[in-house]
Amino acid sequence: MVRYLFYEHFPEAGALLALEPESLGIKLLIYYRERGCSICISNLREHMEEPVKRGEPDKAYSNQEKEQCFWALAEALNWLVAAGFIIRDWGQHEEYFRLTRRAEKIEREEDLHDYSMARMIPREMMHSSLPTNVWTNFVAGEYATAVFSAMRQVEISVREASGHGHAIVGVDLMRKAFHPETGPLRKVDDETAEREALMHLFAGAIGSYKNPHSHRRVDLEDPMEAAQIIMLANHLLQIVESRKP
Repeated sequence: MVRYLFYEHFPEAGALLALEPESLGIKLLIYYRERGCSICISNLREHMEEPVKRGEPDKAYSNQEKEQCFWALAEALNWLVAAGFIIRDWGQHEEYFRLTRRAEKIEREEDLHDYSMARMIPREMMHSSLPTNVWTNFVAGEYATAVFSAMRQVEISVREASGHGHAIVGVDLMRKAFHPETGPLRKVDDETAEREALMHLFAGAIGSYKNPHSHRRVDLEDPMEAAQIIMLANHLLQIVESRKP
């Protein structure tokens, strides 16, 4: 039963309070999902009194712990609402919430990892020319592959937009395409220093994040770093799009 949630999973209040709202929220989500019932805020506080009702007051949290745990649970529920996992159950009292369609996809705590990764790179923000496998590889944890695919698309787009053939690649391609005086993708209205800076930006990005992955194995384990590089590639593609003749 839902009322036994706390003392079955968190016999010590400290274990519950140690969790971040996201982690606690997903535990609540899975618990309620498995039981197919709505979430009632006021009931959460009442359930903390269950050991007393069952004649086991020694297992209950202290009054201070109950208050702290209640607000920790409130934070977790607020995160579930913000993440789109629960919504107000308009057919019941205003304290009741029901699971959304998105919540139905979460069956294990590990599923939250995929959701969190997907939120780091909103799919709707990605440039249309980026291959689909950039996003799917990133979500799957293949960060190096995702970064290489994104930067390779930058190189492909620059080549197509500038009209250069396949004989020139990588950093050299970027420098020719965005050369401040002769580059077909330069913006003549910009100051010379700005044109040079943009050329260096593209050359540096390709040299740092595409070329190494082309020549050797590069270990990339930090999802935040990978997401930042992919969003950099996304920004560079937007620039290329605006510079097409």
